[in-house]
Amino acid sequence: MTTDRKRGYLYILLAAMLYSTTEVALKALGGAFAPMQVTVERVLLGAAALMPFALNDLKKRDIQLTKADWGYFTLLGFLTVTLHMSLLQMAVLHMDASATSIIYSGNPVFAVALAHFILHEPLKKNHLLAIGVELVGILFILNPAHLEISPRCCLPLTVRSASCVCRGSARS
Repeated sequence: MTTDRKRGYLYILLAAMLYSTTEVALKALGGAFAPMQVTVERVLLGAAALMPFALNDLKKRDIQLTKADWGYFTLLGFLTVTLHMSLLQMAVLHMDASATSIIYSGNPVFAVALAHFILHEPLKKNHLLAIGVELVGILFILNPAHLEISPRCCLPLTVRSASCVCRGSARS
C-alpha cells in the first residue's frame, strides 16, 4: 500500500471520527445550542480550513471562477446548510443520536439511487445490492419494532425528501 493511500485512509478515519461526534455532542448538550447555530459554525470552520487549499488548487490549474460559478456555489451552500444540515441537527433533537447517525450513514447509498433518477447515471447490480444491504442493515440496527420516533421529526424528514425530488426535477 502506498504512502498516499495510507494517508488517505488516515484522513478519512479522522474525518469520520470528528464528524460522528457532532450528533452525540449536540444531544449531550441538551438543546444548549440551536441546531442552526451548530450547523453554521460547523460549515464555517470547514470552509475556513479548506478554502486556502481550494484556492491554491484553482490557481495551480489556472482556473478562473466566474460570477455564475460563485452564485451556483452560494446556492448549493445555502441549500445544504439550511435544509440538509439543519434537518440533520433537528433529527438529533427528536431521536437517539445513534439512530440518527445510523440512518444518516445511508446517505451515499441513497445518493446512488437519486443519481440514477435525477442524473440518469447507470444503476448497476452492485449498486442495487448496496442499497438493499444498507436498508436491511439500518432495519437490523434500529430495530423498528422498538424504535421511538417523535412525530415532530416526520415533517422535517418529509421536507428533506421533497426537496431532493424537487431539486432533481428542476435539473432534468
